[in-house]
Amino acid sequence: VERARPSRLATDEEARGRDRPLGVTEGDEVLLDSLEAVVLADIADGAWRQAALTILRAVAAVNRVIEETRPWEISRQEARSGTIDPDLDVLLGWLAHAVEAIAAAVRPILPHGAGRLAGASRAFPRLS
Repeated sequence: VERARPSRLATDEEARGRDRPLGVTEGDEVLLDSLEAVVLADIADGAWRQAALTILRAVAAVNRVIEETRPWEISRQEARSGTIDPDLDVLLGWLAHAVEAIAAAVRPILPHGAGRLAGASRAFPRLS
């Protein structure tokens, strides 16, 4: 039985429903919003390598955002100034979303690892 691949990625309009932190591109949003569906379709088609490469692209995008935004520096600045920077909340929220999206995508490949990864998104107490 042939399964249809998702016919579309998440639209820019869907991605705009959330605040987008500085450093996050529309492409990053589209990739993460579509990640699980694309990976599941690849696996269903037997395209395991493509599924893995898609996951790695998402991880690389998240790493790039972290390197560009340097959230630890924003946090240090907050501590020095005694104020809360709302941009850090938006960034941490996006990163938590990204971790959850990646965890969902790797679940069919690494079920136990995906559970641990999904639990990591709870490491952002200000978002609770």
